[in-house]
Amino acid sequence: MVMEAAAPSTSRIYVIGWRHWVLFCRIRECSPILQSETSDPASRRADEEELLLFIVHLSMTLGKALSTIKQRLFGIKYQHVAIGAGDPLAGQPRLRRRLSLVVGRRGGGGGGGAGACRRHGGGCGGG
Repeated sequence: MVMEAAAPSTSRIYVIGWRHWVLFCRIRECSPILQSETSDPASRRADEEELLLFIVHLSMTLGKALSTIKQRLFGIKYQHVAIGAGDPLAGQPRLRRRLSLVVGRRGGGGGGGAGACRRHGGGCGGG
């Protein structure tokens, strides 16, 4: 298993990241499992939108630092890879651009709280 290959402290960080993502998805009524490279372009874009909202939520609502946000994303990546779902961060150029905007732009209010899932046509059941 992929998680077993990481150092214990790294594995703990990834587990925390995954738990935060699962909670975020649960609040938004979405499946935490992203389509990765196995889906059509529209689904990939919808998954990317959810990840972007998660980044905004971590940055703007929770005031997390860029390094913490990256750790959360790697937690999502490693869980997906561990279950054979592929890397949901691969081929998502807007994620990198959004992360570059996080530096120095944190503040209160706003952006990525709970709301309706935009993936899979609305009130997400995951597929």
